[in-house]
Amino acid sequence: MNELLLFFGLFFPRISLWLAWLNGVIPLNNVPFWLEVVLTALFPRLLLIFYAGTTLGWNSGWVIAHAIMWLLVGWKFVFPKKEA
Repeated sequence: MNELLLFFGLFFPRISLWLAWLNGVIPLNNVPFWLEVVLTALFPRLLLIFYAGTTLGWNSGWVIAHAIMWLLVGWKFVFPKKEA
């Protein structure tokens, strides 16, 4: 799996997936194309976690890093900071 896709996917997941698809570096998988498009639009971090997990193993540091970022970004949107 391309290390640049994993690194830039931490910060810009949708753009990274789109550029990876244009350059043909999306890892081989058994996800249907329509589901890849839907996941890229709605849950790009989940798709990156799946790619990293199936390619590098589920206990890879990249899977853990993307899961932590998914939780942090999700927490920020679910519980926004309340202004006083």
